[in-house]
Amino acid sequence: MQTITIGKEGRFGLKGSAGSSASYHMVIALPEKEQSYTLVLPEIYSAYRLYINGGQALSVGVPENAGFTEQVARRSVTFCASGQAELLLAVSNRSHFYDGMTYPPLFGLPEAVARQESLRLLLGSLPLAFALACALLSLYLIAAFHGRRERRLIVFLLASLCMAVTFLYPVLFQYAAVAPKPWYSIELFGIYGSYLFAAMVQNDLASPHPLCRKLSAWFLAAFTGTAVLYALLPGYPVWLVRLFGIGATGTKLFTAAYLLYCSMRTCLLGRPNSRLLLFCTTAFGISVLWDRLCPNWEPILGGWPLAYGCLLLLLGIGFVLWRDLSEGYRFKLAFDQEKRFLTRQVAIQKAHYLALTSKIENTIRMRHDGRHHMQALHSLFAAGDFDRLGEYLEGLAQAAGPGAPTVLCRNLIIDSMLRYYQGLCQQDGIAFSASAALPPDLPIPDVDLSILFGNLLENAYEAARHPGCETPFVSCQAMLRHNALSLLVENSFSVPIRRRGERFLSTKRPGYGTGTQSARLVAEHSGGACTFEEQGGVFRATALLYLPEKT
Repeated sequence: MQTITIGKEGRFGLKGSAGSSASYHMVIALPEKEQSYTLVLPEIYSAYRLYINGGQALSVGVPENAGFTEQVARRSVTFCASGQAELLLAVSNRSHFYDGMTYPPLFGLPEAVARQESLRLLLGSLPLAFALACALLSLYLIAAFHGRRERRLIVFLLASLCMAVTFLYPVLFQYAAVAPKPWYSIELFGIYGSYLFAAMVQNDLASPHPLCRKLSAWFLAAFTGTAVLYALLPGYPVWLVRLFGIGATGTKLFTAAYLLYCSMRTCLLGRPNSRLLLFCTTAFGISVLWDRLCPNWEPILGGWPLAYGCLLLLLGIGFVLWRDLSEGYRFKLAFDQEKRFLTRQVAIQKAHYLALTSKIENTIRMRHDGRHHMQALHSLFAAGDFDRLGEYLEGLAQAAGPGAPTVLCRNLIIDSMLRYYQGLCQQDGIAFSASAALPPDLPIPDVDLSILFGNLLENAYEAARHPGCETPFVSCQAMLRHNALSLLVENSFSVPIRRRGERFLSTKRPGYGTGTQSARLVAEHSGGACTFEEQGGVFRATALLYLPEKT
């Protein structure tokens, strides 16, 4: 017989064969008054029977050689006793993962044990919930970005799922009895797979030397695969168990050192919130050292330090990745808006150039034809044929027609905008009216005027040209009043307008519309406001811009 300490020696302290067995015996001195007690047994590898005062109280799996069945679960039993209680645990193990009772049991009054177990389960569920939340957020971002930087998001999703698998086991063992195979291989994949995918994400953030990227990824991938194969092995020679333990320790230390190196490079590159990533990676490295230096330390509440170190690492990587993606997304939105603004400006200038060219050609033609008309009029006047002279003049007046105002606003920028959308509306059969009594020079930047008038007129035109509008129209009125520029743009619409809070959802693409928000920002920048309302099939945009005071 050999006496061993729980958790101190593996394989029951034997050199071991495939049929190791052990018995745990404990006598507990209790008060003389009989009362109920609860004993909680952690996961014990890999089958056992519990006897209390000579009677069988609990069984997980089948520990006998005949019909041996492996099962691992966290189980509790409540019994009545007084004076003393004799506990005997008969354990058989054929796995090479852990041996027997690796973690200490919990014993006490039922109410105290229930509180302790509930708190332990709560603290164990929080990391699991956080990892699953990160995975769901990754899925949402993958769908939202439509493939942009999708690789980073997919790798972070895999890291979140692997950590969720690691955090799942305290909850799983609480409610289910599972076989060590293949569940232990899944657990090992979750642990070392999370290291692999975390290193891959940090490689993208830190951009180390390509050789470092490849070596780190291949090493961690190789050990992850080795760990899975190790868990699936049918036999368990002692040298292999010890070799795997050394390899696991080396892999954890390498991962902590490499991630710390990557996070320091991220700080040097000046990425947003890189210091947070460095702090979280340092905490992960400390948890790895704690796990290696104090292997027999067991927490009373919550999980092991390494689990919380992984949680902080996931938090740091996720936050920096989110900030990086959000900055890129904001840059893309700004670039798309600037591109759309410049495209519209080019179209407006092109239309203005074509109209100007047409007027020049008409002027040249009129000057050329004018000589002939003058000669004809002079001949009729010299001949005294005043009747034909009157008819000729009347014909010229009818040919000229009443005409249309060639200038809608004396301000060149606003006039070009109004004339451009007037032409588009005429092409699509949309009634267009404009009244802009504004001076040629306004103390407002031309860019702000272009953004304000361009976005509101573009939105009005896009809404009015929809086939569902029976009497489409666009109306624009602008004037100066009390040292402020007021603008009213009205249009018909048939497509339902969707809002989320104060912002409008785009009808062209998923997400928010940028036109109304840009116009609102221009108005608010001057101290004014921009409001939107719809009533009776008419959408109304009102903007007020205060002019800067003259100095």
